[in-house]
Amino acid sequence: IEFAWAGLEARRTGIVLHRLLEETARIGSERLSTAERDHLVDRVPLLLASRGAEGEALERGVTAVRDAYLRTLASSQGHWLLRSDHAESACELRLSGIVDGVIVSGVIDRTFVTADGERWIIDYKSGYHLGGNLDAFLAEESARYQAQLRRYRALFEGLGATRIRTGLYLPRLDQMIEVN
Repeated sequence: IEFAWAGLEARRTGIVLHRLLEETARIGSERLSTAERDHLVDRVPLLLASRGAEGEALERGVTAVRDAYLRTLASSQGHWLLRSDHAESACELRLSGIVDGVIVSGVIDRTFVTADGERWIIDYKSGYHLGGNLDAFLAEESARYQAQLRRYRALFEGLGATRIRTGLYLPRLDQMIEVN
């Protein structure tokens, strides 16, 4: 029972954190005012409560989302990911196509094309790691989501994209993992 609740709590936290990152990218981290940032952070308790969080779970969720969000905004990597001035910038982009003879679809958390013409496909993962061997944890996450990111890459290749890089961004750790 505890595991099920922990899973539900992590899911709520991830959904709300994704929402803040999406809204920030739409505004653009380069244009986000302090008032807009504070407004987004102030909405976290309501967003979590609307998904059923209450009591200590609500408090833990608010702390986790707020800390991850502010850590992302404070980091150069997070700031870069959430800029709105990238070409072909999109959040929560729904794509469908045929990959290896099978119809597949996906929702891309974040994608854009850099000034040097590289298409980035980023999937946010709100998980975190406590304890030692962070590198092993990051390698496991990379392996776990490699097939998903390959499908996303194939969908963009079907649209004609050629220079594609894929990665996971873990906002709670402010870690970016490039996944091939």
